[in-house]
Amino acid sequence: MTDIRVSIEKVLMDPVAGSSLLILKEEGGERKLPIWVGQPEAFSIAVALEKAVLPRPMTHDLTMSLLRALGASVAWVRVHDLKDGVYYAWIRIEHDRGGFEADARPSDAIALAVREGAPVFVSDDVFAKAQSGEQPQASVGGEGDLESLSEDVFGKYKM
Repeated sequence: MTDIRVSIEKVLMDPVAGSSLLILKEEGGERKLPIWVGQPEAFSIAVALEKAVLPRPMTHDLTMSLLRALGASVAWVRVHDLKDGVYYAWIRIEHDRGGFEADARPSDAIALAVREGAPVFVSDDVFAKAQSGEQPQASVGGEGDLESLSEDVFGKYKM
């Protein structure tokens, strides 16, 4: 099983509709992976990408502070499975005594990876499953696919 490094292409948010979409794009390739995420997680990822400083720490900032205080860091994130329309991820935490992988929602793991500057990977198998139609519908209103998703579908809330 091959892991493909990805970057965050877009974070789309619409607080009125309550929809948020994270679009991952393979580095050096054309494949994209849309992942519907919660609004707080989308906002947290967008804040980290913009390197914005908020007056109080968000949950992911707190988590990073705790990891750093314990001498640990995020080494990588891997979206490793897609079952029944749900994505599964592992986050690799390393510290001076070794490390471990923890099960995580992709949105939470990616929010931490962005803060750490850690790489994000998607297994080739997940890309294949998503392209075969196992992923949740990637457009608003249930019509079309990711390629037909209008840039303005999320209006002024696109980040």
